[in-house]
Amino acid sequence: MAEAVNFYAAWQPVRINVGGGSTSSDYGIETGFFINSTGLQWTSSPGNAGAAQDEFGGWLVCNWWHEEPQLFFRNIYYNTPELFTPCSCADVYLIPEYV
Repeated sequence: MAEAVNFYAAWQPVRINVGGGSTSSDYGIETGFFINSTGLQWTSSPGNAGAAQDEFGGWLVCNWWHEEPQLFFRNIYYNTPELFTPCSCADVYLIPEYV
């Protein structure tokens, strides 16, 4: 058990809005959502997606407030072994299905 840790700060609710990122002329990429080999991702760190300073730690689906599956993102700052996935949640990959 991790003492004095706010487990609810380890993940945040998600809204997926197309075009909600911002462009970085330094890196030539857009922050926000992108798709790679493991599916839909998000970055707060242009040019360094997945780096230590990036906030994104993966996707989490939980049976939460509305008794329906809800999407959350893991905050990488809290992505440590002592922070488990709650029994009402599952780690997921968001794979695009093109139609």
